[in-house]
Amino acid sequence: MLYSHAANSSPWSPTRVPVANSRAGCPRSKEGARSEGAPPSNDCGAGLLPTLVRFDAVYHGHFKCNIRRLVDYPNLWAHTRRLYAMPGIAETVFLDHIKRHYYGSHAIINPTRVVPAGPEISLA
Repeated sequence: MLYSHAANSSPWSPTRVPVANSRAGCPRSKEGARSEGAPPSNDCGAGLLPTLVRFDAVYHGHFKCNIRRLVDYPNLWAHTRRLYAMPGIAETVFLDHIKRHYYGSHAIINPTRVVPAGPEISLA
């Protein structure tokens, strides 16, 4: 998944479609493939969870990766929520802190350091 710290859209606008497309293909094969009670598949990897959790909260707006939100991909959103529900994961995710960090630390992208109130995200 790509994002950019560019000051305008021209250097990175071609990457917006690959970002959306890379998310689109990952969990598509998961539909109906997971049996009830089985642990989440690692095809997309738990290592992607930090990116998945941050996507709608930060990357979509702050980095302008806004063709689609993660929730617009039902299978990928379900996969994210399954990973989040794994024991010990939810206690490590602080969306308010994540948003404050990203929106507050990239002066070239957000010189006013305004942190948006939304979006409201429920990973549970």
